[in-house]
Amino acid sequence: MIELRKVTKIYKNRVAIKDINLEVGEEKIALIGPNGSGKSTLLKLISGILKPNSGKVVVLGNDPFKNPEVRRKIGIVTHNPMLYREFTVEENLKFFARIYGCELDKSILNLLDLNSKKSLKVSELSMGWIRRVAMARALIHKPEILMVDEGLSGLDFEARIKIFELIKRESDCLIYVTHDFKELEVFERYVVLRDGRLVYDGEEIEKAINAAGSC
Repeated sequence: MIELRKVTKIYKNRVAIKDINLEVGEEKIALIGPNGSGKSTLLKLISGILKPNSGKVVVLGNDPFKNPEVRRKIGIVTHNPMLYREFTVEENLKFFARIYGCELDKSILNLLDLNSKKSLKVSELSMGWIRRVAMARALIHKPEILMVDEGLSGLDFEARIKIFELIKRESDCLIYVTHDFKELEVFERYVVLRDGRLVYDGEEIEKAINAAGSC
């Protein structure tokens, strides 16, 4: 589903990602590493938000930066919730549903416990509820690939467990960024970045944690 070949991304004079080779299929991957290691940049390259300086990114057989149809098959939750603060929750979700060419499936409101908040503006919500709306936005078009960049931070433990089970069910491929090592046990594979380089890619959780060091 996803293939990166010697991908490098540079911001001005800073190398964010350096010579990354990575293949991802229909699996659930935890992406870990210290702050500034390149995790968010990697997700933005895969989603087509950013273009690499060198190397090649292939998602579902195409370049996501050049192909909007590929981007429609990806859901992403980043530190920026990408919501309109003066729109209500329901208005936001209907707007993004139209962009993706689908109808708003009201069941997503039930799954994320958003029915009681649907008439509130995003600007009136706490960060935890904004996280839920951002998750709904990312899931609304039933993406084949879902990427979550610490999207559950700010939620209580019970909500995190419930939403985590939801996102595992709702996508064929999940790449999930976390600093919480307690969340790692449910994953099939671990990818670790340090200083923009891939330093571990495998199935052994202890090796992944050691490679990540203190995040």
